[in-house]
Amino acid sequence: DIINKSIEIDANNAVAWRLTGIADRMNGNYINSIDALQKSLSIDKNTKTRIDLAKTYYLAGNLNEAIGQVRAALNDPAAPQNIYSLLESYYLEAGRISDLKNFYNENILKYPDSDIWFYRTGVFYLNQKDHAKAEEMLNKAWTLSLKRGGAIDAFDAYLQALIENGKYDLAIQTASKYTDGPLAIVAYSQMANAKMK
Repeated sequence: DIINKSIEIDANNAVAWRLTGIADRMNGNYINSIDALQKSLSIDKNTKTRIDLAKTYYLAGNLNEAIGQVRAALNDPAAPQNIYSLLESYYLEAGRISDLKNFYNENILKYPDSDIWFYRTGVFYLNQKDHAKAEEMLNKAWTLSLKRGGAIDAFDAYLQALIENGKYDLAIQTASKYTDGPLAIVAYSQMANAKMK
């Protein structure tokens, strides 16, 4: 096959080793895939290869190695944005809550004007039943999102945090400001939720 011939001609062909690793992963040969992807990385520290290696470690059941590879890939300023979601999901699956909290804090510090990180952090705390922290983060997410018209997800989650925190009147008061326009369905739904409590 063409990839193997490329490696026979040039054993230092990082792309050929990466493609071999991807093919092995697709065939369920995780050990061979890891070996090939590590060989590719030893030749060229390519972020895409590192992500492929992380995904292979994950499929092979080695979540800690997968996390390590994703963390290393984050050092590349050109790393794709979806890598953040990948690390987030790995931390959650591994139950590494402390690391996940640190990850959220790092990204809030790195992107203090981004409603996305406050939103993701707030949703995490909402799921953890830390309603006060969720309210704080989601209020910030909602406030930041208003600069670009207001994110419906941030609005919904913020109202939910207020309700979960027992602040029914504040939830109703906040929602009632948005009963006209694109946020109306969320506003009415969450007002109804608050009134039922």
